[in-house]
Amino acid sequence: MTNSSNYNFSTTVSHVTGALLHCLREFKGINQTDMAQKIEMSTSGLSKLEKGETNISIEQIFIFAQQFGLKSSEFMYLLESSIEVINQKSIFVANTKSKIVQIEKTNNVPVVMGVAALLGLATGSPLTALGMAAVSGILAQNSIDNKAQATATTELQLLTDIGTLKNIIQQSVIEKYKALISKS
Repeated sequence: MTNSSNYNFSTTVSHVTGALLHCLREFKGINQTDMAQKIEMSTSGLSKLEKGETNISIEQIFIFAQQFGLKSSEFMYLLESSIEVINQKSIFVANTKSKIVQIEKTNNVPVVMGVAALLGLATGSPLTALGMAAVSGILAQNSIDNKAQATATTELQLLTDIGTLKNIIQQSVIEKYKALISKS
């Protein structure tokens, strides 16, 4: 579990997913054009996924997992692990639909403003924990009056640079990826 009082930035699940795809593709030594051809996708579509500009679909998770020699659950494990590593670097991973991410200074709970964060993809996963933290933050925020709210929160800067995110997760992801494919 991460210490929510230390968040300095925020990013989105789609940006982390893009960084993960980029890491795995580069590790396999496949350029973007060749990968796009293998999965029957446009190069621009793959580029948008890797930049976190579009969300990955469930079908694409299966397709990418297969290309990397993984099960879809293993791909999701790598994604959840990536989110944990990013959280440890003081970056809160929010749902893509969130408009603003703030930290409530009263109890240091991440508050996701905008559409509620529904990140519970698997019971007990880090994504569930993030979703629960976001919901808890929204409930806590609702209990603060408007004047206190203005002084009790700090907006987090959105980190969208895939190169930075990739550098944060790369070592951990590659180690876990190697372990997964060696089991096969």
